[in-house]
Parts: sequence; structure tokens; C-alpha cells
Amino acid sequence: MTHLALRLSLILCAFRAVSISLAEAPEGMIWIKGGVFTMGSDDRTVMANERPAHQVLLDGFWIDETPVTNKQFAEFVEATGYKTIAERPVDWEEMKKQVPKGTPKPPEELLQPGSLVFSPPNHPVPFNNMGAWWAWTTGADWRHPKGPDSSIEGLDDF
Repeated sequence: MTHLALRLSLILCAFRAVSISLAEAPEGMIWIKGGVFTMGSDDRTVMANERPAHQVLLDGFWIDETPVTNKQFAEFVEATGYKTIAERPVDWEEMKKQVPKGTPKPPEELLQPGSLVFSPPNHPVPFNNMGAWWAWTTGADWRHPKGPDSSIEGLDDF
């Protein structure tokens, strides 16, 4: 981003922040002012997906003052019919945009809704191997955080 483009982005971001933050805040929410920041690193020791360092413009946004509880999220889902990514069918056409060209389509049984679940290994593994710590679990979602046989029952205030 050129110096002039960066300055214009900062001015635009500041204008948005002023005009939006003057609006009445939704109950229980606060305004986070946008801005420009450096994302990533040029350090050779970081993972490839963290390079290169680059400037990012982030718009301002509203955020809850406190964490959302399971009960509050359930009320939101009930009111809106919202489905999380973990509950939606996997779209192979979208997914293949995010994997190396030529990656074969996985079997249908692996393209079912689910999520990664933290699964600490019971043996030593390298700390930089994320795959050793997380397992794709079909049927894992916000209501079933450890898989289809788990539940958030009794955890309304979490």
C-alpha cells in the first residue's frame, strides 16, 4: 500500500469510526474503532501462512461487553435460525479454493458438517504440529463441543 493510500485509508477509517460511534450503542455492546495494523511477519522462522507482513485496514465494529453465554447464543439461534459453519453442509467447491490445486475430493463421509476438537495426545509430539492436537470430528458443533455424543446441557452460563 502506498503512503498516500495508507493515509487515505486511515482518514476514511477515522471518518467511519466517528460517524458510526456517534450512533446510539446497542445495549450491552461497545464500539471498537477501526484502524490499520500490520498482519503477519517477515521473520524466516514463522510458519509460511504467517508471511509476508502486510498492512490491513480493519473497519470499526460493535462487540459485546461480556462473553456470550451458551444460553444467550441459543436464544439468538432460536430467534434467527442461524446455523454455524460447523452445522452447515460442507461445500467442496468452496473448500477446494483453500487447498493446493489438484487435491482430490475427500470421500463424502469426510465432507459432513463438523469441527476440529481439541484432542491432546497421550504421547510426546512436536509443539508445531497442530494436527497432533486437533481432530476433525463429524457432528461437533456449539451444542456438541466434543462431538455428537457430547452436550452443553447444564452449561447455560458458560
